[in-house]
Amino acid sequence: MTDPGPGGSVGRTTWQVLAVAAMVGGGASWLLVQLMEYAGSPIPRVPLTAATLIFVVALGVGALAFYAHQQIQVKRRRVLSETALTFLIIGKTALLAGIGIFAAYVTLAVIFATSLGTPLGGERVLNSVLAALAGALLAIAGWFLEGACIVPHDPEDDSGGAPRGGEGSPAISG
Repeated sequence: MTDPGPGGSVGRTTWQVLAVAAMVGGGASWLLVQLMEYAGSPIPRVPLTAATLIFVVALGVGALAFYAHQQIQVKRRRVLSETALTFLIIGKTALLAGIGIFAAYVTLAVIFATSLGTPLGGERVLNSVLAALAGALLAIAGWFLEGACIVPHDPEDDSGGAPRGGEGSPAISG
């Protein structure tokens, strides 16, 4: 683990962490379907409300990302450390959860694609694809919120244009 430096900065989520989140999401949904088939249980329908709820959460995170971007990047206002940390936690959580949800529902759509001829097959595939798209929107909103928390460069600073608080650190004021 690297030393975050004097500012106590937190970096962007790496692609390796995102890949693990995708594998966990896809693997969990595949395992759940396999266990249900092994137990002889019917595979439940994928409700349209799943995609709707994920989409609503993605809109909320997107609105928060816009607000944080305006406050931190555009208006260059300092925010309380608790607020910055909350923004960062929500952003990273939405990003990881969105990637996991996306992978889980893509996996379900692929599994259900083999049953397109059945009465519920088309509905399962469509609702899985819609939920996967909503998960992707959640991940994108989380990515933007995480990026909004990066302290912008302060050209008036004596440190030669270095960002306030260290490279890539959340916008924290003491």
